[in-house]
Amino acid sequence: TPFQAEVYFINLARIIQVKFGVPFFDVYDPRLSDFGVPLAVRGTVSFQIRDYREFIKLNRLNTFDLNDFQKQIRDAVCRYVKDAVANAPAANNIPVIQIETKTAQINDAVECDIGERLKESFGVLVSGVDIAAIEIDKTSEGYRQLMAVTRDIAATRVEAETQDYVERLRIQREEGRYAMHKQTQTANIGAFQVEKQAEVGVAGAQALGQMGANGAGDVSLSGSGEGFNMAAMMASMAVGGAIGQNIAGAMNNMMGGINQQTTPGAVPPPIPAVAYHVAVNGQATGPFDISVLTQMAAAGQLTADSLVWKNGMAQWAKAGMVDELKNLFADTMPPIPPIE
Repeated sequence: TPFQAEVYFINLARIIQVKFGVPFFDVYDPRLSDFGVPLAVRGTVSFQIRDYREFIKLNRLNTFDLNDFQKQIRDAVCRYVKDAVANAPAANNIPVIQIETKTAQINDAVECDIGERLKESFGVLVSGVDIAAIEIDKTSEGYRQLMAVTRDIAATRVEAETQDYVERLRIQREEGRYAMHKQTQTANIGAFQVEKQAEVGVAGAQALGQMGANGAGDVSLSGSGEGFNMAAMMASMAVGGAIGQNIAGAMNNMMGGINQQTTPGAVPPPIPAVAYHVAVNGQATGPFDISVLTQMAAAGQLTADSLVWKNGMAQWAKAGMVDELKNLFADTMPPIPPIE
Protein backbone atom coordinates (compact mmCIF):
# COMPACT_ATOMS: atom_id res chain seq x y z
CA THR A 1 0.00 0.00 0.00
CA PRO A 2 1.37 3.47 -0.79
CA PHE A 3 -0.06 4.85 2.53
CA GLN A 4 1.55 4.51 5.91
CA ALA A 5 -0.45 2.36 8.26
CA GLU A 6 -0.27 1.37 11.92
CA VAL A 7 -1.39 -2.03 13.03
CA TYR A 8 -2.42 -2.66 16.66
CA PHE A 9 -3.15 -6.03 18.18
CA ILE A 10 -5.78 -5.86 20.93
CA ASN A 11 -6.52 -8.92 23.04
CA LEU A 12 -10.26 -8.92 23.72
CA ALA A 13 -10.22 -12.10 25.77
CA ARG A 14 -7.61 -11.20 28.36
CA ILE A 15 -8.70 -9.94 31.77
CA ILE A 16 -6.32 -7.36 33.16
CA GLN A 17 -5.98 -6.97 36.95
CA VAL A 18 -4.72 -3.82 38.59
CA LYS A 19 -3.89 -3.80 42.28
CA PHE A 20 -4.65 -0.62 44.17
CA GLY A 21 -3.97 0.69 47.63
CA VAL A 22 -5.43 3.72 49.39
CA PRO A 23 -2.94 5.05 51.99
CA PHE A 24 -4.07 5.90 55.52
CA PHE A 25 -6.71 8.62 55.70
CA ASP A 26 -8.93 9.73 58.59
CA VAL A 27 -12.43 8.34 58.92
CA TYR A 28 -14.72 9.81 61.62
CA ASP A 29 -17.11 7.96 63.88
CA PRO A 30 -20.72 9.22 63.39
CA ARG A 31 -21.29 9.16 67.16
CA LEU A 32 -18.08 11.02 68.06
CA SER A 33 -17.16 13.25 65.16
CA ASP A 34 -14.17 14.79 66.98
CA PHE A 35 -12.06 11.65 66.76
CA GLY A 36 -10.58 10.60 63.40
CA VAL A 37 -9.24 7.05 62.95
CA PRO A 38 -6.70 6.39 60.15
CA LEU A 39 -7.78 3.69 57.67
CA ALA A 40 -6.07 2.11 54.65
CA VAL A 41 -7.68 0.03 51.89
CA ARG A 42 -6.12 -2.60 49.63
CA GLY A 43 -7.69 -4.48 46.74
CA THR A 44 -7.78 -5.40 43.07
CA VAL A 45 -9.81 -4.22 40.06
CA SER A 46 -10.31 -6.53 37.07
CA PHE A 47 -11.28 -5.28 33.60
CA GLN A 48 -11.12 -6.22 29.91
CA ILE A 49 -11.49 -4.56 26.50
CA ARG A 50 -14.87 -5.54 25.08
CA ASP A 51 -15.46 -2.86 22.39
CA TYR A 52 -12.13 -2.13 20.64
CA ARG A 53 -13.59 0.73 18.58
CA GLU A 54 -14.61 2.58 21.74
CA PHE A 55 -11.24 1.79 23.28
CA ILE A 56 -9.34 3.19 20.29
CA LYS A 57 -11.54 6.31 20.26
CA LEU A 58 -10.80 7.12 23.93
CA ASN A 59 -7.09 6.25 24.00
CA ARG A 60 -4.14 7.48 21.88
CA LEU A 61 -2.65 4.18 20.86
CA ASN A 62 0.45 5.67 19.24
CA THR A 63 1.72 6.54 22.71
CA PHE A 64 -0.19 3.85 24.61
CA ASP A 65 1.67 2.30 27.53
CA LEU A 66 0.03 -0.35 29.71
CA ASN A 67 1.78 0.83 32.88
CA ASP A 68 0.58 4.41 32.37
CA PHE A 69 -2.88 3.12 31.57
CA GLN A 70 -2.97 1.07 34.78
CA LYS A 71 -1.80 4.09 36.79
CA GLN A 72 -4.67 6.19 35.45
CA ILE A 73 -7.16 3.45 36.33
CA ARG A 74 -5.59 3.04 39.78
CA ASP A 75 -6.00 6.74 40.57
CA ALA A 76 -9.68 6.66 39.55
CA VAL A 77 -10.32 3.52 41.61
CA CYS A 78 -8.66 4.97 44.73
CA ARG A 79 -10.83 8.06 44.56
CA TYR A 80 -14.08 6.07 44.57
CA VAL A 81 -12.87 3.57 47.20
CA LYS A 82 -11.79 6.35 49.56
CA ASP A 83 -15.13 8.12 49.24
CA ALA A 84 -17.14 4.94 49.87
CA VAL A 85 -15.10 3.94 52.94
CA ALA A 86 -15.19 7.44 54.46
CA ASN A 87 -18.99 7.57 54.26
CA ALA A 88 -19.65 3.94 55.26
CA PRO A 89 -19.93 4.46 59.07
CA ALA A 90 -22.56 7.19 58.73
CA ALA A 91 -24.38 5.46 55.86
CA ASN A 92 -24.64 2.16 57.78
CA ASN A 93 -24.93 3.72 61.27
CA ILE A 94 -22.03 1.73 62.69
CA PRO A 95 -18.94 2.66 64.73
CA VAL A 96 -15.85 3.25 62.63
CA ILE A 97 -14.02 0.39 64.38
CA GLN A 98 -16.67 -1.99 63.00
CA ILE A 99 -16.31 -0.86 59.39
CA GLU A 100 -14.81 -4.18 58.30
CA THR A 101 -18.19 -5.82 58.88
CA LYS A 102 -19.54 -3.79 55.93
CA THR A 103 -16.79 -4.73 53.44
CA ALA A 104 -19.22 -6.52 51.11
CA GLN A 105 -21.61 -3.53 50.94
CA ILE A 106 -18.69 -1.13 50.34
CA ASN A 107 -17.33 -3.44 47.62
CA ASP A 108 -20.68 -3.52 45.77
CA ALA A 109 -21.09 0.26 45.88
CA VAL A 110 -17.53 0.86 44.66
CA GLU A 111 -17.84 -1.67 41.84
CA CYS A 112 -20.91 0.06 40.42
CA ASP A 113 -19.30 3.53 40.50
CA ILE A 114 -15.95 2.39 39.11
CA GLY A 115 -17.60 0.40 36.30
CA GLU A 116 -19.42 3.47 35.02
CA ARG A 117 -16.33 5.69 35.26
CA LEU A 118 -13.90 3.32 33.49
CA LYS A 119 -16.38 2.57 30.71
CA GLU A 120 -16.95 6.26 29.95
CA SER A 121 -13.36 7.45 30.37
CA PHE A 122 -11.23 4.53 29.22
CA GLY A 123 -13.47 2.27 27.14
CA VAL A 124 -12.93 -0.82 29.29
CA LEU A 125 -15.45 -3.14 30.97
CA VAL A 126 -14.96 -3.74 34.70
CA SER A 127 -15.55 -7.37 35.56
CA GLY A 128 -14.99 -7.04 39.30
CA VAL A 129 -13.65 -5.00 42.21
CA ASP A 130 -12.32 -6.91 45.20
CA ILE A 131 -11.45 -5.05 48.43
CA ALA A 132 -9.00 -7.34 50.16
CA ALA A 133 -8.64 -5.46 53.45
CA ILE A 134 -9.64 -2.34 55.34
CA GLU A 135 -6.87 -1.74 57.85
CA ILE A 136 -7.22 0.38 61.01
CA ASP A 137 -4.13 2.04 62.45
CA LYS A 138 -4.54 0.92 66.05
CA THR A 139 -1.37 2.71 67.10
CA SER A 140 -2.70 6.14 66.19
CA GLU A 141 -3.66 8.74 68.77
CA GLY A 142 -7.16 9.07 67.31
CA TYR A 143 -7.81 5.35 67.69
CA ARG A 144 -6.63 5.33 71.33
CA GLN A 145 -8.74 8.37 72.20
CA LEU A 146 -11.83 6.89 70.52
CA MET A 147 -11.42 3.58 72.35
CA ALA A 148 -11.01 5.37 75.69
CA VAL A 149 -14.15 7.44 75.15
CA THR A 150 -16.05 4.38 73.94
CA ARG A 151 -15.05 2.43 77.05
CA ASP A 152 -16.18 5.31 79.28
CA ILE A 153 -19.52 5.50 77.48
CA ALA A 154 -20.01 1.73 77.74
CA ALA A 155 -19.13 1.76 81.45
CA THR A 156 -21.52 4.65 82.10
CA ARG A 157 -24.29 2.90 80.21
CA VAL A 158 -23.77 -0.34 82.14
CA GLU A 159 -23.77 1.56 85.43
CA ALA A 160 -26.98 3.41 84.51
CA GLU A 161 -28.67 0.18 83.45
CA THR A 162 -27.59 -1.49 86.70
CA GLN A 163 -28.94 1.37 88.80
CA ASP A 164 -32.20 1.31 86.87
CA TYR A 165 -32.49 -2.45 87.40
CA VAL A 166 -31.82 -2.11 91.15
CA GLU A 167 -34.41 0.69 91.42
CA ARG A 168 -37.03 -1.38 89.60
CA LEU A 169 -36.34 -4.31 91.95
CA ARG A 170 -36.72 -2.02 94.97
CA ILE A 171 -40.05 -0.67 93.70
CA GLN A 172 -41.32 -4.17 92.96
CA ARG A 173 -40.25 -5.33 96.43
CA GLU A 174 -42.00 -2.42 98.18
CA GLU A 175 -45.15 -2.85 96.11
CA GLY A 176 -45.16 -6.56 96.90
CA ARG A 177 -44.84 -5.89 100.62
CA TYR A 178 -47.58 -3.27 100.50
CA ALA A 179 -49.89 -5.66 98.61
CA MET A 180 -49.23 -8.44 101.17
CA HIS A 181 -49.89 -5.98 104.01
CA LYS A 182 -53.20 -4.90 102.50
CA GLN A 183 -54.15 -8.52 101.84
CA THR A 184 -53.48 -9.37 105.50
CA GLN A 185 -55.59 -6.41 106.64
CA THR A 186 -58.43 -7.49 104.35
CA ALA A 187 -58.29 -11.07 105.61
CA ASN A 188 -58.41 -9.83 109.22
CA ILE A 189 -60.70 -6.84 108.76
CA GLY A 190 -62.43 -7.39 112.10
CA ALA A 191 -59.26 -7.22 114.16
CA PHE A 192 -58.05 -4.26 112.11
CA GLN A 193 -61.33 -2.42 112.74
CA VAL A 194 -61.12 -3.04 116.49
CA GLU A 195 -57.53 -1.80 116.53
CA LYS A 196 -58.42 1.43 114.75
CA GLN A 197 -61.51 2.02 116.90
CA ALA A 198 -59.42 1.47 120.01
CA GLU A 199 -56.99 4.13 118.79
CA VAL A 200 -59.92 6.48 118.21
CA GLY A 201 -61.25 5.67 121.68
CA VAL A 202 -57.92 6.43 123.33
CA ALA A 203 -57.67 9.70 121.44
CA GLY A 204 -61.23 10.59 122.43
CA ALA A 205 -60.56 9.78 126.07
CA GLN A 206 -57.47 11.96 126.05
CA ALA A 207 -59.45 14.80 124.49
CA LEU A 208 -62.20 14.45 127.08
CA GLY A 209 -59.58 14.47 129.80
CA GLN A 210 -58.53 17.91 128.65
CA MET A 211 -62.03 19.30 128.97
CA GLY A 212 -61.55 20.01 132.68
CA ALA A 213 -58.50 22.15 132.08
CA ASN A 214 -60.61 25.32 131.84
CA GLY A 215 -63.16 24.31 134.45
CA ALA A 216 -65.50 22.49 132.07
CA GLY A 217 -67.70 20.06 133.98
CA ASP A 218 -66.44 21.19 137.46
CA VAL A 219 -68.74 21.73 140.43
CA SER A 220 -68.23 24.93 142.35
CA LEU A 221 -68.97 24.83 146.10
CA SER A 222 -67.87 28.39 146.75
CA GLY A 223 -71.19 29.94 145.89
CA SER A 224 -69.94 31.57 142.75
CA GLY A 225 -72.95 30.38 140.82
CA GLU A 226 -71.09 27.93 138.61
CA GLY A 227 -72.55 24.47 138.25
CA PHE A 228 -72.47 21.45 136.03
CA ASN A 229 -71.52 22.06 132.39
CA MET A 230 -74.34 20.10 130.77
CA ALA A 231 -72.85 20.24 127.23
CA ALA A 232 -69.51 18.82 128.36
CA MET A 233 -71.18 16.08 130.41
CA MET A 234 -73.53 15.03 127.59
CA ALA A 235 -70.70 15.06 125.03
CA SER A 236 -68.54 12.94 127.30
CA MET A 237 -71.27 10.38 127.90
CA ALA A 238 -72.26 10.27 124.25
CA VAL A 239 -68.73 9.82 122.90
CA GLY A 240 -67.87 7.23 125.50
CA GLY A 241 -71.06 5.28 124.89
CA ALA A 242 -70.68 5.41 121.12
CA ILE A 243 -67.05 4.26 121.21
CA GLY A 244 -67.85 1.46 123.60
CA GLN A 245 -70.75 0.23 121.51
CA ASN A 246 -68.73 0.37 118.31
CA ILE A 247 -65.84 -1.60 119.80
CA ALA A 248 -68.21 -4.12 121.35
CA GLY A 249 -70.06 -4.54 118.07
CA ALA A 250 -66.83 -5.03 116.15
CA MET A 251 -65.61 -7.61 118.68
CA ASN A 252 -68.90 -9.50 118.48
CA ASN A 253 -68.79 -9.52 114.68
CA MET A 254 -65.19 -10.71 114.66
CA MET A 255 -65.76 -13.47 117.25
CA GLY A 256 -68.95 -14.56 115.53
CA GLY A 257 -67.10 -14.94 112.22
CA ILE A 258 -64.27 -17.12 113.56
CA ASN A 259 -66.29 -20.31 113.31
CA GLN A 260 -67.76 -19.47 109.92
CA GLN A 261 -66.00 -19.85 106.61
CA THR A 262 -66.42 -16.77 104.49
CA THR A 263 -65.27 -16.01 101.03
CA PRO A 264 -61.96 -14.09 101.15
CA GLY A 265 -62.48 -10.45 100.42
CA ALA A 266 -66.32 -10.59 100.83
CA VAL A 267 -66.99 -8.27 103.81
CA PRO A 268 -70.63 -7.21 104.48
CA PRO A 269 -71.15 -3.46 104.70
CA PRO A 270 -71.94 -1.97 108.13
CA ILE A 271 -75.61 -1.52 109.09
CA PRO A 272 -76.51 2.16 108.79
CA ALA A 273 -77.43 3.73 112.14
CA VAL A 274 -79.73 6.66 112.79
CA ALA A 275 -77.98 9.47 114.67
CA TYR A 276 -79.26 12.85 115.91
CA HIS A 277 -77.59 16.06 117.00
CA VAL A 278 -78.89 17.58 120.26
CA ALA A 279 -78.93 21.31 121.00
CA VAL A 280 -77.53 22.01 124.49
CA ASN A 281 -77.13 25.60 125.70
CA GLY A 282 -77.36 26.86 122.13
CA GLN A 283 -74.64 24.49 120.88
CA ALA A 284 -74.99 21.37 118.73
CA THR A 285 -73.68 18.15 120.29
CA GLY A 286 -73.47 14.66 118.87
CA PRO A 287 -74.41 12.94 116.71
CA PHE A 288 -75.84 10.27 119.04
CA ASP A 289 -77.46 7.01 118.01
CA ILE A 290 -80.75 5.75 119.47
CA SER A 291 -79.11 3.76 122.27
CA VAL A 292 -77.19 6.81 123.52
CA LEU A 293 -80.27 9.01 123.24
CA THR A 294 -82.19 6.43 125.29
CA GLN A 295 -79.60 6.67 128.06
CA MET A 296 -79.70 10.46 127.89
CA ALA A 297 -83.50 10.45 128.11
CA ALA A 298 -83.41 8.11 131.11
CA ALA A 299 -80.91 10.40 132.84
CA GLY A 300 -83.04 13.44 132.13
CA GLN A 301 -80.46 14.96 129.84
CA LEU A 302 -82.80 14.67 126.85
CA THR A 303 -86.42 15.76 127.14
CA ALA A 304 -89.33 15.95 124.75
CA ASP A 305 -88.65 19.69 124.41
CA SER A 306 -84.99 19.25 123.53
CA LEU A 307 -84.19 20.35 120.00
CA VAL A 308 -82.79 17.60 117.74
CA TRP A 309 -81.68 17.34 114.10
CA LYS A 310 -80.36 14.67 111.74
CA ASN A 311 -79.37 14.52 108.08
CA GLY A 312 -82.43 14.95 105.90
CA MET A 313 -84.35 17.25 108.29
CA ALA A 314 -85.01 20.76 107.08
CA GLN A 315 -84.99 22.35 110.59
CA TRP A 316 -84.39 21.56 114.20
CA ALA A 317 -87.40 19.98 115.89
CA LYS A 318 -88.42 19.04 119.38
CA ALA A 319 -87.53 15.47 120.25
CA GLY A 320 -91.12 14.74 121.27
CA MET A 321 -92.31 15.67 117.79
CA VAL A 322 -89.98 13.24 116.00
CA ASP A 323 -91.59 9.85 115.32
CA GLU A 324 -88.39 7.89 115.90
CA LEU A 325 -87.88 9.51 119.33
CA LYS A 326 -91.41 9.61 120.72
CA ASN A 327 -91.01 6.23 122.43
CA LEU A 328 -88.06 7.52 124.42
CA PHE A 329 -90.34 9.75 126.50
CA ALA A 330 -93.29 7.39 127.01
CA ASP A 331 -92.12 6.26 130.44
CA THR A 332 -89.91 9.23 131.26
CA MET A 333 -90.37 10.58 134.76
CA PRO A 334 -91.44 14.25 134.71
CA PRO A 335 -88.99 16.74 136.22
CA ILE A 336 -89.41 17.54 139.92
CA PRO A 337 -91.03 20.92 140.36
CA PRO A 338 -89.04 23.45 142.33
CA ILE A 339 -89.89 23.78 146.05
CA GLU A 340 -91.30 27.15 146.87
